[in-house]
Amino acid sequence: MRAKLKVSLVTIAFIGCSVGVVTWFGLQWLPQYSPKDFEQCSEKADRTSSSKDERMTLMAQCGKEFVGRRKTGGGYTYYDFLQNRNFDIAGPNPTSKELRFFDEQYTLYLDAQRQEAVAAALAEKQDRMAQPAGRSCRSRYPRPDYLR
Repeated sequence: MRAKLKVSLVTIAFIGCSVGVVTWFGLQWLPQYSPKDFEQCSEKADRTSSSKDERMTLMAQCGKEFVGRRKTGGGYTYYDFLQNRNFDIAGPNPTSKELRFFDEQYTLYLDAQRQEAVAAALAEKQDRMAQPAGRSCRSRYPRPDYLR
């Protein structure tokens, strides 16, 4: 009985160690390729997609996962469509600090837009009021003959 128990424990331990070793080396040998940025993700989508629709779906997923785009000189840029402007960012996705900065810049952008609209309205009002002083509404239109 004791010998059977010993053999069973040794067998279980051997099987457990074998599974652990195979799993460890199996995971080490499998390619662990996850894209680091949008460009790598899009390249992977080009290689792995079998149809145009699948490629478009994979590219959309890449766009959701990585909002920044790689710059030619190095680094990343983020395009804010609300401001029609690019921002330099540290990685493929903006940090929370960078997102706060974008929000602050957007607030300043909206303030500038509002000031431009007010200035344009004021300039239009001044143009209307700055008509030549000698001309009035009466002098602009000739008096009808029957009123003379």
